[in-house]
Amino acid sequence: MMTNPDDTLRNRIAALHDALHFDGIRDRARRIYENRVWFNLNELRKEAALSFAESRGWKLSKASFSFRQLREGKFRPNSDDWRSDLHYNEPGASAPDHCEYFRKPKCEGGRFIMPAAIVSHPYGPPDANVRFFEGNGFIAELLPWSWYYPQGTCAIVVTMNEDRAA
Repeated sequence: MMTNPDDTLRNRIAALHDALHFDGIRDRARRIYENRVWFNLNELRKEAALSFAESRGWKLSKASFSFRQLREGKFRPNSDDWRSDLHYNEPGASAPDHCEYFRKPKCEGGRFIMPAAIVSHPYGPPDANVRFFEGNGFIAELLPWSWYYPQGTCAIVVTMNEDRAA
């Protein structure tokens, strides 16, 4: 289970989200202000994701991969991977949303090329979103907080269910 890398980081991300809703600045000055806030917010999100990856022995991927690739443990996409293979529907679930992709090495000491996990930051009830992924044959772990939007989303680590792997 992930421990908070730093409560201060969580609070800083939440404060930046709040700053985006500040109405005291108008026009060009507001756009400049918002651009700085978004830049800082994205830097903090990346810092949290990198910390999470390190805690699991993974790397944050620069490229996305499909849920099918995660399920099958393949690092190369199939021609039909663009289609969603998530068929189970859970009322109230908004997953997957705001996904981040993590890779593990193919072998001990190897390059980080194999899909390890997808972290989804969906809105909506956490339990419904966990059931959504579990209903699609994955292991879904609810994290203590979401670095995407701490006040509005949950974070769910989606990994391959070894019993159902192809």
